[in-house]
Amino acid sequence: MASQPRLQVLAASRNRISTLRGFPHLPSLESLRVEENPLLEMPHLEAALILLVGPTLKKFNDRDLNPTEAEVVKQYPAHTAICIRDGWEFCSPELAADSTFSFLLEQWKNKLPQDYIVKTAYVDHPFEEDPCHCHFSFTNLSSEGKLVLKYQWFLGGKTPTGFVPIPEELSEVYWPKSEDVGRCLKVECTPVLNDAEFPPVFAVSLPVCLGTGYPKVINLTVNGELVEGNVLKGVPQIAWCGGTPGKGVASWLRRTWNGNAVIDGAEGMEYQLTIDDIDSSLVFMYTPVTEEGVKGDPQCTMTDFVKAGTPSVSNVYVVGDIVEDNTIKGNGKYFGGKEGLSKFQWFREKENGGFLLVLSNSTQYTLIKEDVGWCLKFVYTPINLEGQEGEAAFAITEAVRKAPPKVFDLKITGEAREGSKVSVTATVTGGTVASSRVQWFKASSSEFVNDHELEALCTSKVSKTFRIPLGAVGCYIVAKFTPVGPDGEIGAPAYAILDDVVETLPPSLNFLTVTGEFSEDQMLTASYGYIGGYEGNSLYSWYLHETEDDEGSPLSEASGLLQYRIKKEDVGKFVSFKCIPIRNDGIVGEPGVFMGNDRVTPGNPTVLSLELNGEAIEGTTMVANRRYWGGEEGDTVFRWVLTSSDGTWNEIEGATSSSYSLKCDDIGFYVSVSCEPVRIDGVHGSLVTTEAIGPIIPGPPACRSLELAGSMLEGGRLTSHAEYTGG
Repeated sequence: MASQPRLQVLAASRNRISTLRGFPHLPSLESLRVEENPLLEMPHLEAALILLVGPTLKKFNDRDLNPTEAEVVKQYPAHTAICIRDGWEFCSPELAADSTFSFLLEQWKNKLPQDYIVKTAYVDHPFEEDPCHCHFSFTNLSSEGKLVLKYQWFLGGKTPTGFVPIPEELSEVYWPKSEDVGRCLKVECTPVLNDAEFPPVFAVSLPVCLGTGYPKVINLTVNGELVEGNVLKGVPQIAWCGGTPGKGVASWLRRTWNGNAVIDGAEGMEYQLTIDDIDSSLVFMYTPVTEEGVKGDPQCTMTDFVKAGTPSVSNVYVVGDIVEDNTIKGNGKYFGGKEGLSKFQWFREKENGGFLLVLSNSTQYTLIKEDVGWCLKFVYTPINLEGQEGEAAFAITEAVRKAPPKVFDLKITGEAREGSKVSVTATVTGGTVASSRVQWFKASSSEFVNDHELEALCTSKVSKTFRIPLGAVGCYIVAKFTPVGPDGEIGAPAYAILDDVVETLPPSLNFLTVTGEFSEDQMLTASYGYIGGYEGNSLYSWYLHETEDDEGSPLSEASGLLQYRIKKEDVGKFVSFKCIPIRNDGIVGEPGVFMGNDRVTPGNPTVLSLELNGEAIEGTTMVANRRYWGGEEGDTVFRWVLTSSDGTWNEIEGATSSSYSLKCDDIGFYVSVSCEPVRIDGVHGSLVTTEAIGPIIPGPPACRSLELAGSMLEGGRLTSHAEYTGG
């Protein structure tokens, strides 16, 4: 009977069926009836039919399948159905494995190379996306030559029928795919002896089962040359077993004599060998993980020992400003095991080309005056610990520039107190301290970043000293030192800061003085310097002293004033000024007193004003009115002068008082008076003269006096005497 792919019910009762040989392929059969056939005497007939029809069979002889027979089916080898169709006599499951294999051997024996017999031929139970191996072996009784085996995998149906070759699956292993689940596999093994192919033998599998979903590593290798600097790559071969391929967890470990050490950051599939790996072996560990998050068992593989690379250097460069007096440093990235005594050399460019060696065995070089204007070359020759020398590499700098002025060892000396004088000291290269400039600042903190955090206390100037002002109390004093070269070139500024915060002082006077001449009618002015916080209402007072040692008497009219004009009464006494400093919070400091060195002297005798009063008429008494200044007036001298119309003058003899009566002889003349002030101690002052008044005119005729002279006796002679005025 031919295969019937769509047949679902087959009734073959009473057909004298006695064997299952040639049983057709019925992949859709659900019900089978074979009543009243000799075949019914076969033991486990129901199990044999299940093997032949497959999982679609639900009823046998109009009843449901016996569960016991379904379990018996599992005890038969996968190729049982093929053997049944080829005429194998069905037997109990205990004997089926050997019996069916003997049956197949009998079929193959005349097809094999001479003196060869099949020893094993079977396929592992296949699972989805899990490598399935076939196993074939032959026994050679006496033949010579090497037997080569060729393979071809086939995919069948739910029962071992309808096999079709799977393209390019020609090895001992096949990875069942998701679409293979529930279908049987078959492998044909073709023996080849001395280039002669013989008919194949085969093995079939049970239907492919669903994968477990737990991935597993089938093979794990590490690719790459085990030399420092090379990149190793871990290559896992993974059976995903029905799970969705995901990203596994990889890690690299370094294996040394005392165990394994995890390599930090080495968590990828690739790893670059470093100097730390030399003379160690590496362990690559991989744990497969599906997209669903299911982890398989971790697997690892170990490499051979890592070797050091050949010494070499790359990325050679020079760091630092290429400026005179700076120290520059040559760097390079060494490679090739542990570094030994590598060579470092510095060369200076020469005028005629080429380079001149200036320093060896140092990565650092301090630029000197001779280097200015020339390039430098740094040469790095790599040498490993064993003394193996690699190829040298070098870097060439730009031309060395002349150094701008620089400042070193900058310090502030002096006390951090209000009113104290502080100064800076420094060492300047490329310039002079005298020409450099200093600016003073105050800062709220002893740590600052730039000028924006500072408050200027003065402008930049050449002076290196500074008196701390009141406004700096509670702050730090900072000096900004800017070096200046002889040609005016300005260097980078440097900063210095006093260690302590500026403290305030108790209220006090740092100086007290009185200016002016200690002489009558002179103005004395007091001045003082206050320190000790902000000044409040300090007290001022002036005193007169008979002697330098007495307490003196206060001059009330000058209390609270900084100025005092000396009076006439002060002559011969001492004048002092007293100041009591008071802070704005009311704290009183020690008073300061300034005592004049000398007694108050009188002023020079001076006629401040001189007026001539009276009419220029004969007989009038002219009076010289004066205002005297300059101590006690003594015998001031007056001189009266008559001046004619032609300008000639004559001093009136005997006229030395402050008044003078015009006489008849004075008519027609002009009259004036001069005054020479005389102090009581005999000191003469400057002569002062009035303007001349006149001309003098005659007075009215008058007899100013009339006297009779003679004896008042009878017969006596009387004489009259009269004083006439009036021309």
